[in-house]
Amino acid sequence: MPQPLATRHLEGSGRPGEVQRLAALHEYDVLDAPADTELDDVVRAAAMLTGLPHATLNLIDEHRQCQLTTVGFEGADSARQDSMCALHFTDGQVVHLRDASLDERYRTNPWVDGRLARVRLYASAPLVSPAGHALGSLCVFDTAPGELSRAQLGALEGLARTVVALFERRRQARAAEGYAAQAREHALQAQRLAARDAELRLVLAATSDAFVAVDEQQRITSWNPAAERLFGWSLTEALARSLTETIVPPGTAAAHTAGFERFMRTGVAHLSSTVQVPAQHRDGTALIIELTLTPVEVQEQRRVYAAIRDVTERRHLEQQARSLAGIVAGARDAIVSVDGAARITSWNAAAEQLYGYRAVEALGGGLDLIASSAEAQQLSAWLARATIGEGVEAVAAHDVLGRHRDGSAVEVSVTVSPVLDAGGAVVGASIAARDISERRRAEAALRQAEQRFTLAFTHAPAGVLITALTGERAGHFLSANPAACTMLGHSHERLLEMTSADITHPADLPGAQARLQQLLEGSASSAHFEKRYVRADGATIWGAVHLALVHGVEGEPLYAVTHVEDVTRERADRERLAQVNAELAATNAELAEANEALQRVNGELDRFTATVAHDLKSPLTSIAGYAELLADLAVARSHGPRSTQARDPGGPAPSSDGWDGPTSSDPDPGSGSVEVVALEAIGRSTQRMRTLIDGLLSYARARSQALDLQPVHTAAVVDDVVLDLAAVLERTGAIVTRGPLPTVQAHPVLLRQVIANLVGNAVKYVAAGVAPRVQVSARRTAQCWEFAIADNGIGIPAEAREKVFAMFHREAGGDYEGTGIGLATCRRIIDRHGGRLWVSAHHERSDGTRAPGSVFHFTVPVTERAAAPAEAPEPVADGDPAARPSSS
Repeated sequence: MPQPLATRHLEGSGRPGEVQRLAALHEYDVLDAPADTELDDVVRAAAMLTGLPHATLNLIDEHRQCQLTTVGFEGADSARQDSMCALHFTDGQVVHLRDASLDERYRTNPWVDGRLARVRLYASAPLVSPAGHALGSLCVFDTAPGELSRAQLGALEGLARTVVALFERRRQARAAEGYAAQAREHALQAQRLAARDAELRLVLAATSDAFVAVDEQQRITSWNPAAERLFGWSLTEALARSLTETIVPPGTAAAHTAGFERFMRTGVAHLSSTVQVPAQHRDGTALIIELTLTPVEVQEQRRVYAAIRDVTERRHLEQQARSLAGIVAGARDAIVSVDGAARITSWNAAAEQLYGYRAVEALGGGLDLIASSAEAQQLSAWLARATIGEGVEAVAAHDVLGRHRDGSAVEVSVTVSPVLDAGGAVVGASIAARDISERRRAEAALRQAEQRFTLAFTHAPAGVLITALTGERAGHFLSANPAACTMLGHSHERLLEMTSADITHPADLPGAQARLQQLLEGSASSAHFEKRYVRADGATIWGAVHLALVHGVEGEPLYAVTHVEDVTRERADRERLAQVNAELAATNAELAEANEALQRVNGELDRFTATVAHDLKSPLTSIAGYAELLADLAVARSHGPRSTQARDPGGPAPSSDGWDGPTSSDPDPGSGSVEVVALEAIGRSTQRMRTLIDGLLSYARARSQALDLQPVHTAAVVDDVVLDLAAVLERTGAIVTRGPLPTVQAHPVLLRQVIANLVGNAVKYVAAGVAPRVQVSARRTAQCWEFAIADNGIGIPAEAREKVFAMFHREAGGDYEGTGIGLATCRRIIDRHGGRLWVSAHHERSDGTRAPGSVFHFTVPVTERAAAPAEAPEPVADGDPAARPSSS
């Protein structure tokens, strides 16, 4: 551990800051300077007094340790953070370490761990200036552990104070030398000032600038000859006069006085070093002067010295130059200046845009940058003649091809004017170039427009008349195209002698003039109307008129342009059409009345049909019952009773097929029995009559029954219909399959009737020996669900695909039973739902043939409550006949 033996201690709270310490160190001017012999002696004495082989005088600056002089090793600068002294020198204490390698603070220091040295015994005394600033330390050390006595440490501390004393003596000697040098410099400066004063007086007398000095009261104390010439006051007249009443214009006197008094009061000038201000000559002539002010205090008296230059003419020229520069910079034309050697000296923004070169690229270049070789040579020759004094004139505007930076041609109109110096000699030229490419395009477009107008005017199928609205020919036609001449029967020359009133039917003239007046007042931009014209032969024609005005640059109407199309025939057609429409409206009214009457008749017919069908079924039931009873009696006579209970004609109705009598599968009831044959015929006729009546009732209900739309799960409906047909499907070997089917908004009973009829027909109408195959599917369109029921039946010819929906029409004959009412009923039901029912053939196969059978389609509109497609809980066959054995 270090053993402090300091004779004084620097308190941490009062220790100067690092900035002040460094300033004190640099003030001694010993860093990076060779140590004198006195400092070398002190360091050697430290080594001798302590008996150690190594000693050094260390100075610590901001970043390094400077070993000013050493004993026993070669001194050098090292980083401050590597210094052992830097750890403690600002504490103002002597540090003594018997073995630095055992001290936690020093054991890893480069001077201890071998990187720079292997210091063990170590002692240092701080170098502290009289002002208390730590400068460094006087240090002794050895590479072996050891110990110094208290006397040796005290001697080391005394030698450290000796070092600081030597620093102080050196600083004081250097200061004394500085004072002596300053004194010598002051003497020389006084001599120079005296010489300069004399020289200045000569300069002020000879200078072209006015020089004026004033005191605190603005009294003039100095006035050179240039001031006499500038302001018209002699030196005798100007001295002691007020500056304000001598050169300051009355309009600015108050502001000048206020500013001067503020300056004299505060010493702060609100003027920059050089300003331009108004002044006046003795005769009242207004001047603009450039003023440089210098405030000076001489023998505690303030003076203001002013150097004044007349810039009236220069100011005027500058204003003219700024105006000209602004004009050039803002000009839409490219303005390029060249000197006598045809080198570019100025280049405005429009030139940058026209030729593609920036100013810095163009300045100093030749005219070949922007002009063809021939044009550049011609202008160079013009300049050469002008600069040698030959009389030249400005080159008038002429069109040439310039050159863009990218090599493309630029169409320009060029004007060249000479640039003169103050003596009138030509020193260059100003070239103004205007881009005329747009003008050329506009001229070409105008020519094309004129050609198009001439062609359109001459060959227009409609008549075109141009009428003057101003001048001596106001109201007269200026031109008429051939179509107008043909339509009106006048020659072009004759029409130019006429006005619009001369060819307008008198009855239509007020209306046409009112339309023209609206255009002249600006209440409309164009007019469209029809009027009658009187041809040269006196005939009257109708014309469809489009009238518009042509205006001048100030908005005044110049011409009226009238397009006329002969609509005499169209107008007659419109009149005939109006008559036909009136007749058609009357016919439609009669048809509406007839339709209403027909609807009433149809309603009554439906009600009558339902009543008659109901009334006819009662006697049919009795006939069927008695026929069955008679058949039982006939069988009983031959084979005994058919049942244990006699049939009561008034009892329960017969079975669903309307006949329980003998069939081909019954035992022979007595072959050849006339009674049995007759009774069988009665039964079959009764069944056909019952089927016909049921069909009529269904057809009537399909028209009159109220539509109570509900969500209908069509998949479940198809499955239910298939169950009802199970016996027929098993007998015929039919297979009915379906895909995913949706839920729709429909009348449940009526929609089931449609599906049952279409599926039943698909199973029924097949060729002999063919097992029916039926596929039910559905697809979504934008507005509805479209259902398809495809079969492999006998098919329907194309010419009969609409007839099959007519009442009582039966396309299939032979052994196919039916009434011709079912499809008509289905179409009526689908129509009432807002859908459509039709039949088509199967799509063509890849080989160009079609599958046998038909596809019946019907649509049901999609409503807000209609659900997305949904499978029934148990699909029918689901494309796999084995899935539902009962359906095959």
